[in-house]
Amino acid sequence: MAKAKARKTQTDAWENGEFGLDEAFVKVTNAAEAAEVDGALDLKMISIRLQNDLIKKLKLIAKYHGIGYQSLIRNLLHKFVRSELLQIAKEIQNSAQIEKLAKTASIHDVISPKAKRDTYV
Repeated sequence: MAKAKARKTQTDAWENGEFGLDEAFVKVTNAAEAAEVDGALDLKMISIRLQNDLIKKLKLIAKYHGIGYQSLIRNLLHKFVRSELLQIAKEIQNSAQIEKLAKTASIHDVISPKAKRDTYV
């Protein structure tokens, strides 16, 4: 029980910034440790060019949320990909329904979600 409480206290210290923001807890990692972390988290370093103004705005948003701007970008990309995949899945499902309806009804009575979206663009 004491170990669990000590672990929770240590975790809380990381979460509230007591650890990590103080230079006493900062250490430069070596390449092998960095590669191990990247491998464990399945991360790959990439390079991307963004406008300076966009980076400034991302840093401002990240600071407001108490995270680094690169973490913010990674989170935004995750959210975008998840949303797009869900949208694609819905469209595919609707396309399958349209194909099913085409066998039993007039296809002219049905408008696909993609066609609706294309008319508004």
